[in-house]
Amino acid sequence: MARPLPGARALFGFLLGMALLTHGGHIYSPDGAVMYNMTRALLDGRLWYPVAGNETLPGYPVIPPETGEPANYSKYGLGMSLAAVPLHLLSRALLPLSTEADQGAFATPATLEGPIAWGGPPSTRPDERAYRRLWYSARRANFEYALGAWLYTWVSAFAAAGIAALVARIAHEELRASVRASLLTGLATVLGSPLWHYAREGWSEPLATLSLTWATERILSWRRTGSTGALAAAGLLLGGVALTKIALVLLFLPLGLLLRAGRP
Repeated sequence: MARPLPGARALFGFLLGMALLTHGGHIYSPDGAVMYNMTRALLDGRLWYPVAGNETLPGYPVIPPETGEPANYSKYGLGMSLAAVPLHLLSRALLPLSTEADQGAFATPATLEGPIAWGGPPSTRPDERAYRRLWYSARRANFEYALGAWLYTWVSAFAAAGIAALVARIAHEELRASVRASLLTGLATVLGSPLWHYAREGWSEPLATLSLTWATERILSWRRTGSTGALAAAGLLLGGVALTKIALVLLFLPLGLLLRAGRP
């Protein structure tokens, strides 16, 4: 078994911490809000989320027989929603510990919340660009939802930090780069690309990219060591890519060529 790359954990922790510290604390895209609603639905044993309160979110309409009320299926893969389940369980565990003061944490002045406020810019601040629009209410009464939404976005932060650590490992083990060069390569992969922006949002691309990068690292490990366990892990990770972002299955082709080439 290869020894851990010195500094890889520090690189992971640094990027994770920076992503969380610079995040706005909300889900800002309809895609992320849909996937978060699916996380909540999965924990309730459902594959749909109610339309009530989510009228503006994209989805496939359905009327579940158990409720008879309009609902939506998600338009997106379940990978992100499944990955967020542990963090949503954490939000439920933290909820009883919150105080009345805590419940106003997400009602920040820089957000224009919910479709109810979208008729036009607020009269007190005519420059609407000063706001980030939300797809849900972040008021005190909706604290439980807003807390879970914030923790949901952590999936992207963890994924981006993991990509940096994996890229550094590949550079060190496969390209024989120095420890310093490997760590800088991992750092540049996140900070010098759209990944840094995605790390602070609720989109599925970082998680799918993490699975793809990890699968690549496992295939390269198999080529180097012959470990069938590494090959099996690569297969599972590629399945995770398809479950998260189906468009990225196009990138399976170069990995298939790498597998076909066999071990050197």
